[in-house]
Parts: sequence; structure tokens; C-alpha cells
Amino acid sequence: MTSSLFDALQTLPTLTYQVVLLTYGLVNGTPYTVRTIARQLSLSETSVHRLQADALAHLRGIPAFRQLAGTRQAVRRVG
Repeated sequence: MTSSLFDALQTLPTLTYQVVLLTYGLVNGTPYTVRTIARQLSLSETSVHRLQADALAHLRGIPAFRQLAGTRQAVRRVG
């Protein structure tokens, strides 16, 4: 994980941060389903979806994250 992505993720509230790590497999390389995340964190699936949406909305407001997302889109267009 690049340092700018890590820095952006560190700005999330703890529970939201955990949901993002599990959703995208940033812990052990295995992305988890909403159902599995909900069970692991003792949340409802609806709460996990809400935290995922909150995380993306929050991260989109961080310039370094927007720049990283733009780089990823450019790579997708080329690849």
C-alpha cells in the first residue's frame, strides 16, 4: 500500500478503517464479503454498507486520494 493511500486511510474513524481494510483485502490479501465483515465486527450488513459508503465519501474529499484514484483510472484506460 502506498504511503499516500495509507495516510488517507488513517484519517478514517477506527471502525470505518477496519471495514475498508477487510473489504479490499488490505489485511491479508483476501477481500471479505459484507456478510463476513458484519459477522467479524458484530455489525449488521446494512451498517457495513453504510460504513463503506461513508469511507468512500470521506476519502474522495482528500486530495491525495483523488490523485491516486485518477492515476488508477489512467492505468485502467492504458491497460
